[in-house]
Amino acid sequence: MVGAMLPFFFLAMYEKDGFPAEKILYFMLRQKVLTPGIRPYKSENLYKQLEEREKIRREVCFLEQKAKGGGGKAKTAGK
Repeated sequence: MVGAMLPFFFLAMYEKDGFPAEKILYFMLRQKVLTPGIRPYKSENLYKQLEEREKIRREVCFLEQKAKGGGGKAKTAGK
């Protein structure tokens, strides 16, 4: 019987910084579960995106030249 009443006694009597135990438990729950965690900062590397686009463009040009029957290296447009 005493074991069953102990949590209720704790909730009724505990107070820290002027907040009852219910509010403290709510704050802890909100902090750990309800709010999103820390998101790491990730920068966007625009130079890498441009390099990838250029690589894809060159590959497409090469495949087009190969499909036309011009077996060697493809000429790059603009260079």
